[in-house]
Amino acid sequence: MLVHYNTTVIPLLLCCLYRSIPHGMYPLPRPEGLSTVEVLQLLRRSSEDVHVLTSIPRGVKNNVYCVLDHGTNYDRHIKGQNSVYDDDCGVWASSKNRSAIYPYVVDDDGDMTRVFWIASQNAYCHERKVDGKRIYVPLDPQPAGDTVVCVKRYYVTLAANASYKCRITLLTDMSAAHADQRNVVVVEYFGAHVTGAPHGNTRVPDTAAPYVRTACATLDKVCALNEKMAPT
Repeated sequence: MLVHYNTTVIPLLLCCLYRSIPHGMYPLPRPEGLSTVEVLQLLRRSSEDVHVLTSIPRGVKNNVYCVLDHGTNYDRHIKGQNSVYDDDCGVWASSKNRSAIYPYVVDDDGDMTRVFWIASQNAYCHERKVDGKRIYVPLDPQPAGDTVVCVKRYYVTLAANASYKCRITLLTDMSAAHADQRNVVVVEYFGAHVTGAPHGNTRVPDTAAPYVRTACATLDKVCALNEKMAPT
């Protein structure tokens, strides 16, 4: 059974103790961040129970998390574009980015059990340890397609500080029965943020402001205006 995690009252109380935290973000409950159970509960709750933001708030984000609307990225996927999670933290090291997908089976009570897709067996399996080795035993019967959801996680590292990291978690491969749950993501920031470097092309780096990439929404608006404007 899932352990109940109060995602509304506790974070609001904690925010009173951490007034420097950007509005709409909450302190992480522990250094390693939210547990998988806690993240899944945040992802699967309705918007009435969870404060869902339309964008990541500006400001220093040290060991905090937020729940972010994923509708815009869902639309980008339909157009064949990549997801974008704009923030003001500076440049993230693309060479250190990674992602992983974890499938879960949802039972009649709504509880989720971790399973493993083993391509060589063409089956979802349970993982077991025998004599110190991991073995994968196919589920019997195999779960129906509409009972399987996948948790996808992105892990990124700040270019200016390798100890400052961000983890983004969302549900993917959702069936029509769970379509209302797939449009939010949980964004967690770990560590103490440090000021990044100015843009590499700046002429006076000693006095220049730290470089922050232009928000994707702004770039999209500029492109749209360029298409509408007649050439001169």
